[in-house]
Amino acid sequence: PAPRTGLMDLCGSQGISRAALASVPSDAAWFTASRLDLGAAWDVVFKTVENFAPPEQVQQLHGGLAMAEGMLGFSIREELLEALGDEIVVYAELPRGGLIPNVVATVAMDDGDEFEMILDRLMMMGEVELRAIEVEGRMLNMIQIPDAPFAPAYTIEDDRLVMALTVAGLKGALRHDGQSSVLNNSDFAATFDGLPVKRAAGTENGGASRREA
Repeated sequence: PAPRTGLMDLCGSQGISRAALASVPSDAAWFTASRLDLGAAWDVVFKTVENFAPPEQVQQLHGGLAMAEGMLGFSIREELLEALGDEIVVYAELPRGGLIPNVVATVAMDDGDEFEMILDRLMMMGEVELRAIEVEGRMLNMIQIPDAPFAPAYTIEDDRLVMALTVAGLKGALRHDGQSSVLNNSDFAATFDGLPVKRAAGTENGGASRREA
């Protein structure tokens, strides 16, 4: 019941938007979609520690965080987490002729420009190389990690961060136009229509409050 407090408040009161579900291909092997206020989650974790940990440990935690943020050059709570939205979708699909599933994650963005600036700072601090490439008229960012078996890639499109384990996987996700999505999958529709949570809550644009399938 409302108002929600504590951990229940982190999921928000809105359901998953149809736009988020439309990003999942109809032939996805699995997917999960949820709403999570990452900034609020951060606050709950710190509040819990402050309530139950000894004062000296709380002081050490805050001191360590301040030192880390000084090295990073940005506030994790006020800048990084504030740049991210609360709607998260992850799915996997089996590529044709391949054995390794293509895992894609999309996250709603509140401030894409701020997020990219923060990510650039992080890349400059480590041995990770960020390489921008143009693919089919879109600018994609490939993250090259030494000795890693794959190079993750991401881009920001329509106020959503789209990430995949490979450039090919990201290209496949961006080619998906939403016309053949899980919303059009008869098996999912039959299951989804039977969920009481759908009738109990939803968003103004018809989004569903189901969080996982």
